[in-house]
Amino acid sequence: MDAPPHAVYQPLDSSRNEIRLLSITGEVEGRLTCHLETVSLTENTPSFTALSYVWGHLQLTDGIILEGIKVSITSSLNAALKSVTRHWQAEFRDRDPATLRLWADGICINQRDNDERASQVQLMATLYASAELVIGWLGTTEPGRVAKALECVADIGPWFHSMKAMRPAGEWEGQITEKDLAWLNFLFPHLCDLEPVDAEHPAAGPGNTTWSAICFLLDLPYWHRIWIFQEAVLADRLLLASPSAATPYTMLEHIADAVRQIDRWWVGHAPSFIHPRIWRTMFRSPPRWEKVYIIQHARNRRLAFGDTSQALGLPENARTTVYDLAYAAAKLQATNKKDYVYGMLGVTGLSINPDYSDDKPYYGPWMEWVKAWTKLPAPSTPDPQFCELKFLFMAGVGFFDYPSGCSTWVPHFSGIAEKPPGTPPWLLGKADSSFEPGPALLELGDGWLRVSGQAVQRISRVVSLPLPDSTNPERSLPLNSSGISTALMLFIGQFVSQNCQHPSGTPPLLALTRVFLCDFATPLSDVLFFKGYRTMLAILISAWATTQPTYPTDFSNLDGFLAEKLGEPESTFNTIEWVLRNLWTSSEARQTKFEPKLEWFKLSWDDSDHILGSLGEIGYLIEGMVPFETDDGHLGMCPRGAQAGDLVCVLHGSSVPIILRPVGGPSTQYHHVGLCSLLGFMNGETHPSDLRRFVIV
Repeated sequence: MDAPPHAVYQPLDSSRNEIRLLSITGEVEGRLTCHLETVSLTENTPSFTALSYVWGHLQLTDGIILEGIKVSITSSLNAALKSVTRHWQAEFRDRDPATLRLWADGICINQRDNDERASQVQLMATLYASAELVIGWLGTTEPGRVAKALECVADIGPWFHSMKAMRPAGEWEGQITEKDLAWLNFLFPHLCDLEPVDAEHPAAGPGNTTWSAICFLLDLPYWHRIWIFQEAVLADRLLLASPSAATPYTMLEHIADAVRQIDRWWVGHAPSFIHPRIWRTMFRSPPRWEKVYIIQHARNRRLAFGDTSQALGLPENARTTVYDLAYAAAKLQATNKKDYVYGMLGVTGLSINPDYSDDKPYYGPWMEWVKAWTKLPAPSTPDPQFCELKFLFMAGVGFFDYPSGCSTWVPHFSGIAEKPPGTPPWLLGKADSSFEPGPALLELGDGWLRVSGQAVQRISRVVSLPLPDSTNPERSLPLNSSGISTALMLFIGQFVSQNCQHPSGTPPLLALTRVFLCDFATPLSDVLFFKGYRTMLAILISAWATTQPTYPTDFSNLDGFLAEKLGEPESTFNTIEWVLRNLWTSSEARQTKFEPKLEWFKLSWDDSDHILGSLGEIGYLIEGMVPFETDDGHLGMCPRGAQAGDLVCVLHGSSVPIILRPVGGPSTQYHHVGLCSLLGFMNGETHPSDLRRFVIV
């Protein structure tokens, strides 16, 4: 019988910032033998290495001998401990392995002592900044593939980094050409062509075993845990390790940075020496690298502002930075829902005292996060990304299920992780810009939020759309699944037949374009009209394509299909002319000099890639939001849980409209439903002559 933890742990002195460090002293009958020593982070701290790892299933355990007593630890941690000495020796070749000191939370913190856990959580920023090395343990799943990926990252990372160094002034700005990537074909030709895919992994996206291994590396559970996000951000020197290979994390960061810039600055088809499938999957797919981008952004901010004991919350744009970190972290996973706040204190620096006791509900720290966030300094210069009520963007009963007792204005951090990536979406606007300049008049109480603003519209209809198919990892055709494109096509046809123009004076398809793409700022131009032309055709063609056995190359029966579905006379219906007629007026086309470009645009729709690309632009938005109409005929996008009768409000301190729902009929209290977009109310069109106070509970 393994011993309980109190048999090996002595109390720590929090006034001296004490921690425990682990030494591996040997192995007996397959069990590692280990020793714990207590040290202070403020007084003569010895050199030590911190371990960053996924705990794994708590039921899967192995035994070690700690201070002569048999104790159980997770199998994931045990595997890491058996490999860590070898990787540490490779980094510090002149040192005696016996001098290795490790910090691993599963052993060095008494996990059954809530007070100790809370105290140690507050030391994370100092602890990881003090570690001379952080080893990111990637686990033992398919170790051969992970090792292959790490070895490739070590090989090509420096070359991608040199691409940036060789450009003028070391910057990426400007077109990237084949010349910039010629080294890849010359030095690593096996990364440029398709090759037989491993029979065990027939669904590998890139069609190349090495790139497939890198995809597998990027999808490991390691990148999806909130504590690991913080550890990776705080580490000065992070080493990614598997049982047989290890690579500095910065090499992966160099590749991710290059992919992002290539996707931004590359013009035209794939390089002649890289197969289009590899190019599309690895170099034109930034979402695949998203977790690395988020860590990289936070690490850059930490390095720029230096003192990790103050974390990232002190610069003048603290509220923007801390919000961005919270939004990013909310897409990750945490075993304890309190850790969406506690697991980020090392990088946010918020003044919140962790409390893991059962007396405190899991949403308690979420409320404390809002109160602490609103006390941070606001940007001293105009910041289009900032608004004082921005925390409402991560909240609302239209997006999430709230437990009894939790106010609806509180960010639902765990709900964001459980929803599709587009929930809630990232919207930009200037809805409250016509209000009197100055701080918003918001008040926070025990479970309530009081704000000022105007109710500008009432929802009359929420369009029902099926949820997208989330099983497609490539997400290449997000609207083609579950009948979404067909439902959108029918809504488009109905909206056009009932509205010769939007109340704002906008032609119906242009209004739908702005709403579907959340583009309320682009002025009338050939760029905007092309967006509308491309998006509407993409939805219509996609709806038709779902009725075909394979993706069609013959578009001859498209007009007949759409005429029937849209209620138009089949003998005279022409798809392109119908789109053009409802997208703009002839005077607008002449004004923007769009008409001369029409023939080129019309010829560009024989390629499925154009269709897929346009659908991808609105795919993520559709996952979390659906179209709605108001009593006055205005059009917008709202949470799927919004209802007819909900109020669309422009609130002082919110850059986008907010939907509120009266509680129990006529009332001065409301539930927060969620953020929304509403054409005609996104850019300060409201005249705030009759402001009222709303109490949100």
